[in-house]
Amino acid sequence: MTSLVLTHFVSADDYIRLIPSNPMPSLNAPYVTKISTGMTRTIDLISALGPKFNDLAVHYLLEKRLDEEVRRGFQEADETGQRGVLLRTQILTSQTAAGPYYQLRGDGANLVGVGPNADAVCFSQKCFQPGLDVVIPPGASLAEGSGYVWIERQPDGKYVQSMYRLNLLETRASQVYLNLAMRATFRQAIKGEAFAGYIERLQAKAATNERKKELADIEAKRKEVTDRIKTIEAAYAAEMRRQRDLADAAATMNALKGILSTASMLNSVYNAIGSSIGNPTDFSSPQAVVDKLQSMAKDSGGKAEKILVQQKTYYDEQGQIEQQVLQFGMELNMPIPKPGSVLLPLP
Repeated sequence: MTSLVLTHFVSADDYIRLIPSNPMPSLNAPYVTKISTGMTRTIDLISALGPKFNDLAVHYLLEKRLDEEVRRGFQEADETGQRGVLLRTQILTSQTAAGPYYQLRGDGANLVGVGPNADAVCFSQKCFQPGLDVVIPPGASLAEGSGYVWIERQPDGKYVQSMYRLNLLETRASQVYLNLAMRATFRQAIKGEAFAGYIERLQAKAATNERKKELADIEAKRKEVTDRIKTIEAAYAAEMRRQRDLADAAATMNALKGILSTASMLNSVYNAIGSSIGNPTDFSSPQAVVDKLQSMAKDSGGKAEKILVQQKTYYDEQGQIEQQVLQFGMELNMPIPKPGSVLLPLP
């Protein structure tokens, strides 16, 4: 996937350096998971993490809230063809003479959204932004069992319930969002998966073969554009790697041009970029090697920029098709996705 692109102009005559940042961070892994035969009883997952609630009322209130939010979430997931439900849970603990005292922060649990996976929902909803949480009282802190709960329905009808750390899920979403290229790439990946489920739901609701055929044609176009986007993203990533290697080699050779011979520089360049840029007889001096590398880096940067232009064209085409799909859904009385949905990630 693509990375952040920085265009750095050293001077009017220098080459463009489009240096990518770190690659897209991996999706988070839950730190505890259990399989359930029902969508509710999430309270069992949380209780197993440690909190032995001091008051039956606290246990009951949290269980009731969790079950309500899970049911509400899966109603939305079923309506839009999504795989799972993401909840945010917050339990406070404070030390007393009698031992840990537990209480709920606000309602204790809230539905974040539905979608293909926990990271996708967190990113789409910008879960890392400050919310309107109840202030944590002095002496209290978030207890084990506070975090994000992802509940996913399996093909066999069972449910996988997983717990994620609050900070890990939010940190990844923030890192991706703050990187413009990562943000665009991940947004497209999320929508691509989310719309696949949404279209399956539409196919089930379409009443006539004519409407089913119309929807199938739209989906075929969407998949074609999605495949083109994947191809161009791979081409962009490859060109960015090449540009980075050339730019780094140019900087290194510029520092060593007074020490190494032209032949030695060319050997070093070959080891750095994996290909030859010419023979010693092709260069009049070590500086000529540096100039060649800078020119190649500039050309590579130009190719990367052209790829980005084409990428935006595909993104726009994908967006138009997604609007067609949503319009189709409105005609079939499907609920209109709210901003923050995986179908409409927050900007």
